Amino acid sequence: MPYTNIHWVKLYIKLLNDPRFFTMSDQAQLIYIKFILLCGHFKNKVPRSVPILSQLLRSTYDEPTLLSYIKEIREHFPKVLAHKDFYYIRGFKEMHNRVFLGNSSGTPKDGADKNRIDKEKNKNICMYFSELHKKITGLDYPMSYAKDKTIMYDLMAIYDEATLKTLIDEFFESSRNTDEWWADKLRIGVFKSVIPQLIGKLRKK
Repeated sequence: MPYTNIHWVKLYIKLLNDPRFFTMSDQAQLIYIKFILLCGHFKNKVPRSVPILSQLLRSTYDEPTLLSYIKEIREHFPKVLAHKDFYYIRGFKEMHNRVFLGNSSGTPKDGADKNRIDKEKNKNICMYFSELHKKITGLDYPMSYAKDKTIMYDLMAIYDEATLKTLIDEFFESSRNTDEWWADKLRIGVFKSVIPQLIGKLRKK
């Protein structure tokens, strides 16, 4: 039965006897299984930000240790790939339930309602960004929904709304640091769009 979201993933029994799996450290094996579940939760776009990934994995490893396990997994399973913003598994669509656009009952109204809700969430994030911008800089941010909403949609595909708001908070908090090369430009409104700077900051995490 098709669903609108991923509800389950396949964990093949043969994995237990797969040399790629059992020759990994016990820690890497556990993280790999959790990673497959996260791919289902995040529609195959698991955030690469180490602090966020550590929380999602419910792990207590420090950054170098966690990255070493991720490296170990990728060496054993080459289909675990890294985008600049997220990790994903090539061919993951074969590892979960079928997902159709719309909803499983096929009613167009529910599909339209979902699109409306997504747009409202997107607008909320844009407004949140704009209000913080004015609070920190004293200047209006001329939000262009035709341009900025596309960027925000991309970010919301990676982060949930609460996490994204937290990252935006951190972005503007760092603007108070005069060591940041762009801080003064942000205050005097030189940037035509501040959102690309936000994306740059997130990719460095």
